[in-house]
Amino acid sequence: MDLSDLDLKDRQLLFELDMGCRQSYSLLSRKIGLSKQSVEYRIRGLVDKGAIKGFYAALDVSKLGYMYSRLFVQFHGISPPKELEIINYLLSMKEVGWVISCDGLWDLYFGVWSKNVDDLSRVVDEFLYKYGSLIKRKEVSITTKIHHFQAKFLLPQFQEGNAFVMESGSKKSVELDELDYRILSLLVLDARMPL
Repeated sequence: MDLSDLDLKDRQLLFELDMGCRQSYSLLSRKIGLSKQSVEYRIRGLVDKGAIKGFYAALDVSKLGYMYSRLFVQFHGISPPKELEIINYLLSMKEVGWVISCDGLWDLYFGVWSKNVDDLSRVVDEFLYKYGSLIKRKEVSITTKIHHFQAKFLLPQFQEGNAFVMESGSKKSVELDELDYRILSLLVLDARMPL
């Protein structure tokens, strides 16, 4: 699917969902100027067409007592099956939130949530112990702020420049009970899920 395949209303809908996918159908309908039923229909259509792969919750992990880091990796001479093995290994680790395979300087990078630098070091050391011989270069980045900007390419005429910011390590964590964690675990799978 190409961006030119989407009409203005679809692009507006994607724009709004990107900044907050838990917005109600009613709120989205008011913002976009369509009926609630049309918004529901269009979202289902965008999912069916593959324009929407899923709805994710952007967790501010610092409020849960975690710091957020990224590890960038450049391999030397590995096969696609070996890269897939590494990706699956990383995805099996509870501390790894996402993995991206890419072209360019880095072949792979992944996000790590840890309670402190010692936990981060343990995750990196475990990874290097298992796959260090395949790595040509690596960099570790501890994130202090994440800025999520609007997807202006969807609506080039829109130049307001809003963003939401998640900070790492500078905020007090909030206390969550077992129910809170269960709700978060569901929202991570599908952030539009009704609760």
